[in-house]
Amino acid sequence: MELINKIVIEQPVDKVWEIIADDFTNISKWASAIAQSTENPDLNTKLDDAPTGGRVCSAPLFGEVQETLTHFDSQKKHFRYEASAEKLPSYITTIANNFSLEALADDRTELTTSVELKLKPFPGYLLYPFMRLQMNRMAAQVLGELKHYAETGELHPRKLKSLKKQPTKVSAVN
Repeated sequence: MELINKIVIEQPVDKVWEIIADDFTNISKWASAIAQSTENPDLNTKLDDAPTGGRVCSAPLFGEVQETLTHFDSQKKHFRYEASAEKLPSYITTIANNFSLEALADDRTELTTSVELKLKPFPGYLLYPFMRLQMNRMAAQVLGELKHYAETGELHPRKLKSLKKQPTKVSAVN
């Protein structure tokens, strides 16, 4: 199953690339679905030109998510990562995501994402229509938050709301 989503962002291609690729490990900075993200310390190698080998994200829906970069081309503005998650349904065998940027004008960029899901025949194929709907809805949310962040420099209201829900750590003062 492949799900393709596109969005136009009113910013130069290099600025959008900086947010999603050069700052790959910090997706939690702007995406409401990601509570925390950091560089994956278990990945000792990285692709040429890539800022990291991958990241680890904490996502309430999927638990800990490990994303490993499998392709990174800053010249062509394209990268791909494969993901695994502790709460990924067992009928999903593989999940990968491709991000490609295209400059439409000096201050206008088209971002295309292509999510690749490999499913077990049962019940994966039966759930395909529902999964397609849910995955496209999630993609639209993340891309909308990215667009808002890239164009305004401010967090999307959904991200602000999610930050309020996160537990705060209180330290004892002696």
